[in-house]
Amino acid sequence: MNIEELKELFRRNESENLEFKEAKNSFSILGNDGRQKKSVLGYVVAVGNEGGGKLILGVDDDKNIVGTRAIERIEDAKSQIYNKLNFRIDIEEIFDEANNRIVVIDIPSRQYGKLLKFYGIPLMRVGEELLEMDETTQRNILMELHADFSAQTIPGSSLDELDSDALEQLKFLYAKRNKNGGMDERQLLLDLHLVDDGRLTYAALILLGKESAIRKHLDNAEIIFQYRSHRDNEKYQDRVDYKRAFLLLQNDLWEKINARNQIVQMAEGLLTNEIPAFQEEVIKEIILNAVAHRDYAEPSSIIIKQSPEEFFIQSPGGFLSGVNPKNILRQTKPRNRRIAETLQHLGFVQRAGQGMDIVFKKTLEEGKGLPDFSQSDDFQVSLSISAIVKDENFVLYLEKVSQKKQISFSVDDLMILQNIENHPQKILRNDVQKFIDLGIVEQVGKTRGAKYCLSRNYYAAQGKSGKHTRIMGISRDAKKQLIADHLKRNIGGGRLEDFAEAFPEMKRQDISNLLQELKRQGKIFKMGGTKNGVWKLNNSK
Repeated sequence: MNIEELKELFRRNESENLEFKEAKNSFSILGNDGRQKKSVLGYVVAVGNEGGGKLILGVDDDKNIVGTRAIERIEDAKSQIYNKLNFRIDIEEIFDEANNRIVVIDIPSRQYGKLLKFYGIPLMRVGEELLEMDETTQRNILMELHADFSAQTIPGSSLDELDSDALEQLKFLYAKRNKNGGMDERQLLLDLHLVDDGRLTYAALILLGKESAIRKHLDNAEIIFQYRSHRDNEKYQDRVDYKRAFLLLQNDLWEKINARNQIVQMAEGLLTNEIPAFQEEVIKEIILNAVAHRDYAEPSSIIIKQSPEEFFIQSPGGFLSGVNPKNILRQTKPRNRRIAETLQHLGFVQRAGQGMDIVFKKTLEEGKGLPDFSQSDDFQVSLSISAIVKDENFVLYLEKVSQKKQISFSVDDLMILQNIENHPQKILRNDVQKFIDLGIVEQVGKTRGAKYCLSRNYYAAQGKSGKHTRIMGISRDAKKQLIADHLKRNIGGGRLEDFAEAFPEMKRQDISNLLQELKRQGKIFKMGGTKNGVWKLNNSK
């Protein structure tokens, strides 16, 4: 901002959320630990809660420039506000013709559905005062989170801001999906609830808007694509910023990704399987989810990073309440329902925003492992999909079993089998019983301590029968024979501690059970008390 732009602000109505303060010598930044609401922090909270605006220091109530010495260390002030609110503001200083210094504090609007608080108190402006926000206003703001942002209409918008090519694509996709061609353009927009009383909804803007309209009304509605020759490189070799109607950019974006797609060939006998690093169905579903689920109140954009190792996408806004990486296949809560429903009417994959089962199933079938949400936090959902086939043998095994048994695997089946392959672990028997019946999973151990592993055939096909034996462990009879052999070699007998050292993978109670079995069979007997007793071989048997 320069001095002429500042003077232009002076001529505007006070409803522009402008606050002028003389502050010739100083102005508190943090409000003395909550004792002074009329501070930078206090005005940031109040003005931000009311949609954003500007706090200008060095100008009196009559809009005369008097100059100020307040906030000499601007970057420090910005950091202090951010540390208190996790909310970024901008501060700049300008000078008039008489070299009077003016400080302009640019305050963005609060996040959608969230309150800014001054030491725990949400503030609002009432006349010249900063007062605690009334309960009704607080409740209305918090309830925004339960409303559908994409269904809201945009003030001052019109149908002229829709891209004609995007509208043609809308009509084509709708007719193809619903076998209903020749629909009137305006009627289709009404039927899909994309317009209301001549104004666009945010869903219409995001899916169909001209670039100029998107920049005007929702500048952060963009997808930034980057390609790196290696996942960990800081610099990218290619970048495209897509700020267009989503119905027009989604195919262009896939073509950009597919241009560097690689093929993995897996040979078994005379047959060769080809697995692309990135499946079109998977990538498009991930992008659809990001568009339907992202928080458009957040100022950041959707970011895609492609490399030969992975596909990574980061979407603004954390998981909705009740949704997390563990239950994402069961919990379906589209943040922007109007977008999701429109994409569904147009036949995009499954129900837009709810097709993560496709992503899980495909990546598991291809031996690429589970989708990784580990980099997600409260502010963004981050998802990475491996481009590398990590377990070729697992893929070939699943195909062979599927053909031989004439069965298909659900996404839940694949997740269970993947977990068994990677970590032989405790799983509910009901979850694996059908695999045991089919002979593709075997049980390790009994009762409560039972675990499961893939069948001997799976490991034999890899030439790793020894691994199967190690997972299955030594049989119960073999362990009892080892105990007998130990006692035969050691005339003095053996204590429980000796056998615990011999079988470190076993619990002491399980070892004790083996000893009791041998005792009941009359093969060994015990001398001494419970704690210090010694087991000996019964030579009469």
